[in-house]
Order: sequence, then C-alpha cells, then structure tokens
Amino acid sequence: MGENEISEYFSLAMALEYLIITHRDSKGIIYIKPSYGVELDPQFIELFRTAINDGVINFPEIEGELEHATFEGKYILTLVGKKIWITIFLNQKPTRHTREALNLFSKEFENHFGGKVRNLYSRFQGDISIFQEESITKKTVEEIIDDTFHLSLKLPYKLGPKKGKKIIEESKKMFNLAKHLSRRTKKIISLEDLLHDAEEKFDYNTNEIIYLISDLIENELLIPIFPEKIEEQFS
Repeated sequence: MGENEISEYFSLAMALEYLIITHRDSKGIIYIKPSYGVELDPQFIELFRTAINDGVINFPEIEGELEHATFEGKYILTLVGKKIWITIFLNQKPTRHTREALNLFSKEFENHFGGKVRNLYSRFQGDISIFQEESITKKTVEEIIDDTFHLSLKLPYKLGPKKGKKIIEESKKMFNLAKHLSRRTKKIISLEDLLHDAEEKFDYNTNEIIYLISDLIENELLIPIFPEKIEEQFS
C-alpha cells in the first residue's frame, strides 16, 4: 500500500464522526456508529431523524446514487443501497476516497446483512438489535466499519515492545518520538498528536509521516486501546 493511499484512509478515519443506517421503507434508523472519541448524542440523532421525516434532508432514491449535504455544521454523504440509506457525517469535505469507502461499505454490509434488512419488519418484528449480534461465520457490522473506514486509528494507542522488531531507520525515529509523547501523556498516545509532533520535528511531508506511523502499527510498536464494547444503541 502506497503512502498516498495510507494518507487517504488516515484522513478519512480522522474526519468521520458518525455512520447511520436508515431503513428506506420505514425511514427508521437501524444502526448508529459514533466514531471513537465521539459521544453518542441522542439530541443530534433526533434532529437528524426529524429532518428525514420532515423532508428537510432529501435522500436520493436510485440505488448506488450519492448525495452531498451539510447538517448541523457537519458534511454528510449518503449512499442509496437496495433497502437502506447509509449516511456518514464528517468534519471535513468528503473526497473521492470517502465516496469509494462508503460504496465499499454498502456492498459489504448488504452482502452480510441484506437478508436481515429485508426481513426486519416481518421475521424479526422490527428488532434492530439483530445488527448487534456476533457471528462465528460472518463479520460484525463493527468489523466491517473498521475494515472500511479504519476507525481504530482514532483510538488511543500505547507503545508495544521494540525488542526483536526490525524496522526501518525512519520508523525508529518515529518510535522514539512516540516514546517521548507517551511520557508526556501518561502512556496514552493520540495518533493525531503524534502526527502533529512529527510535522514539527521532522523534515518529512504528511504522507511520509502517516506511512511511518502505519509501519509502527503494523509492527505492533503502536497498539490500539479498545474501549469497552457499547451494549446499547440509541433507537
């Protein structure tokens, strides 16, 4: 994976704040995912739900179509699936990579959960908790989201053991900077803070820095700290 591609998914992960899936027939919200570090705001969700029902936000109707808009100071991008609308909320304008990621997520979600969506109001009697269930044979919605949008990059990180790891010289410099940041922040590292520190200290461009951070993650020298799993979602 090249530097530009890594930089694109890093930027998308930092920009994405919410992902909301809405059932097209009922216009009911069936899944909500706030990004790591973003608290679920029921008032914001209710404003969005009301905007849909009142026609303030007009969703596209043709499968595969994308619609750009703004809502409550955020950029939103909605994609039409077979039976759903998928909306992502961003703190910066969506890019081509954003649109490609959303399209990929739509395909993955409907491949894994299309049957549940189709039968939501018959067999499953409108019980949206079915989208929270874990499966031995299939990915969870959370896993599809993280695979597509790399949201784990927004998690806090900690240092992993360096012993026995073979990394390039530039990554060693980045690791030493991460150690310095870790001492300042009581062993909790924000990748955004690490990026900003590296931009100030090193003569590398942003894409190169993000590539080096990614190299540390791949070598488990930076390890994500996952929060406790959210058991309930707003409905």
